[in-house]
Amino acid sequence: MDTLLKGLLLELKERCLAIQRILEAKQSDSEIRDYVDEIHTGANQILREIESLLADPDLGNARLLPNQFFSFSRLAERLSGIEWHPLSSITRYDDTDRYIGRLCSLLAHQINYPLACPLVSGFSSNYYGAYPPYRLVKVPATEHLFLLGLPDMCHEMAHILFYNYKGDFLGRFPSTLSSYIRGEKDRRNSEGASPRYQELYDTLEANWKDRWTTEFACDMIATFTVGPAFGRTHLRLCSSLDPDIFTPGFGQYSTHPSGESRLRAIMAMLTDMELNDDTQAIQNSWDKYLVVNGSRKPMEYDLCYPDMLIDSLAKAVHSGCLKVGLVPYKDQRASSDDMNLPLLLNEAWSILFSDTKNYANWEAKQVKRLKDYAARGS
Repeated sequence: MDTLLKGLLLELKERCLAIQRILEAKQSDSEIRDYVDEIHTGANQILREIESLLADPDLGNARLLPNQFFSFSRLAERLSGIEWHPLSSITRYDDTDRYIGRLCSLLAHQINYPLACPLVSGFSSNYYGAYPPYRLVKVPATEHLFLLGLPDMCHEMAHILFYNYKGDFLGRFPSTLSSYIRGEKDRRNSEGASPRYQELYDTLEANWKDRWTTEFACDMIATFTVGPAFGRTHLRLCSSLDPDIFTPGFGQYSTHPSGESRLRAIMAMLTDMELNDDTQAIQNSWDKYLVVNGSRKPMEYDLCYPDMLIDSLAKAVHSGCLKVGLVPYKDQRASSDDMNLPLLLNEAWSILFSDTKNYANWEAKQVKRLKDYAARGS
C-alpha cells in the first residue's frame, strides 16, 4: 500500500503541474489575468502540500498510512475542484463569456457588490450555477442573447456573497430556526407522536441548516438588488423547470426548498422593501399560475415552510444586505450616460406583459445596446 500511495501522489503532482501550465498559458488574457492568478495560487498551495507529503520520511509507515491516504484524498479532491470548475471555464473563455462577464461587472458596480466580480462562464450543463470557493458563476450557453433569465445571475452572485458574509446575513435566525423545531417536537411529543415521526423533524432541521436557508437567503439578496424582476424570473423557472411547486414536503430531503416557498420568500423581501404594488402584481400572476399548474399541497407541508421562519429570515437578510453595503433596487436610478441593469431587467418583464407581440423585437434591440455598451467599456 505504501508503494500505491507514493505512486498516486506522484501522479497527482504531475496533474497539478499540468494544470499550472494550462493556467500560465492563459495569463496573457488581461481580462481574466487576476482571476487566473488567483486560481494559480491555489494550485501552487496544493503542489506544496503534495511535495511536503512526498518528502515526509514517514511516508508509507504502516501506522500512519490511513491518515496519509486521507491527506491524499483531500488533496485530490481540492485539485479536482480546480480542474472541474475554474480550469474548464478558463480554458474555454471566449467572447461570449467576456460579454456576459462585463454585464456581471456592470451589475456588480450598480449594486455595490462588495467582492471582486466573479468569473462568468456561458457553459452551464444545468441552468445557472455558482461555485463560491472559486468565485465562479455558470450560465446557460445562449443567455447572452436574452434578458428574462438574467436576474438569476443575481442569485448566483448572492451565493458567493453569502459564502463570504454568512453571519452578516443570518443574524439571530439560526436560533429562531432551532426554537421552532424544538417547539414543534415538544408539541408533537405532547400529542403522543412516535419517535420515528419526531425524527422527521431532524430531517427538516437538516434541510434548513444544510441548504434551504442558503437558497432562501440568496433569493432574498437577489430580490433586494434587482427587485420584482427576480420574482417574475422565479415564476418563469417554476413553469419551465420545476412544475411540482410543493416538493419537497415534510420528511423529504432536498438541496432546494419548494418553488412555492421560494416565491413567498421573494415576496417577503419585496414587502420588507415596501414594494407593495409589485408584491401584489406578482401574487396575482402566481395565483393564476396555481390554477393551471395543478399541484396539490401535501399533508403537513406548512410545517416545512412556516411564514414565521420565512419572514424572520427575510428581515435578517434585509439587514445583512444593508450591512454589507448593497444598493437596494428601489434606490437604482437611470442616467443619460449609464445603462442600469436592474432597471432594464424590470422593464423587460413589464414590456413582456404590456406588449407581448413586439417583445422579441424590443429585447433584441436592448441586447444590441448592451453589447455596444459593453464593447465601449473594454
